[in-house]
Amino acid sequence: GKNKRLMPVAYNQQQAGLWKAVVNKDPKNADAWLNYYTASRNAYVVGQEGETPDSRGSQRFARFDSIVNAMEDHVPGTFEYDLVKWANGYNDPSLLSYLEKAHALAPQRPEPYMALIVVYERMGKDSLRDALCKAYLQLRDFSPGLLSYGYNLLKGSQPNAVLFTHGDKDSEAIWLIQHGMGIREDVQLLNLDLLLEKDYRERVFHSMNVPQLSYDPLSSDADFSHYQKQIIAHVATALPGRPVYVSLSAVGPYTQPIADALHLIGLAYRYSTAPFDPLPELIDNYVERYALYNLTHPAEEKGDISIDNVHQFNANYLPSLFAITDHYAESGDEAAAEKFKAIAQQVAADADRSDEFAAHFKK
Repeated sequence: GKNKRLMPVAYNQQQAGLWKAVVNKDPKNADAWLNYYTASRNAYVVGQEGETPDSRGSQRFARFDSIVNAMEDHVPGTFEYDLVKWANGYNDPSLLSYLEKAHALAPQRPEPYMALIVVYERMGKDSLRDALCKAYLQLRDFSPGLLSYGYNLLKGSQPNAVLFTHGDKDSEAIWLIQHGMGIREDVQLLNLDLLLEKDYRERVFHSMNVPQLSYDPLSSDADFSHYQKQIIAHVATALPGRPVYVSLSAVGPYTQPIADALHLIGLAYRYSTAPFDPLPELIDNYVERYALYNLTHPAEEKGDISIDNVHQFNANYLPSLFAITDHYAESGDEAAAEKFKAIAQQVAADADRSDEFAAHFKK
């Protein structure tokens, strides 16, 4: 598979120019059209796009409609055209038939799988989602490092927990592990981006007995900001009997307003407004629950198609690795302290965060 990472803007712009020259010369080259579209879109996402509600709707990529229209003229009915027609609508449900056609035309191509899994998750079509999770894992296209990360996020959650994530990579790994492998299906995953969508949110909240929101987060910047500040507390308050976790992938606008209630237990925070000592749970995760093989054997990750993503996500281990190393150092268990310090050093080096490691242990 192609390496799944977003390269710098200049690289993507250069690639877009090169592929545009190919399609100009050979307009029937469907693969070149797909590469031209992908590079153009990546250049925009990496370079110009901001974090605003406008960048979430189906018009997010309307600027690339001309490429899609040219593909319809020159390579209609191909896997590449159907895939791009769907992708450019950015989750517009009226375009789902194109994504399903692309998958039917080339079931061995990995590109449609994750998009279809997310669509079926959003629509509540659980049996279709589960079948695709199993089939996609058989292709061995998804990053082993990200699967390991998702596995540890799940394993570090208490039974019947609610786990908030943000963005796609850790959520995708968790769906594959839960619905493709049948591991820790007791954990309710709540993706903060998906919960912005009214139909999805209302169905999930109904199934969990969580009160519906009295406003639409996507109706204005102010409502979007209000959603970010209060959504985690809204769910946690409605479920006093369930452990609630927030993945370290959740960004500041979601976590800063509730910082006092977030307690670091590893790759996630445990949400608790009552006094809570995270250390026992943190130690338990690293000693009993987490699979640390991927962190201690980085040489074996070389074939991972998402290695850059893996290293950036693995940097989320650092705060808790520092905490557990300090704990063992203070309690006099030097062997354990050295073990976790060595893992932290490797993780920091892989993620280009060695300065953080040095700053912490210089104390």
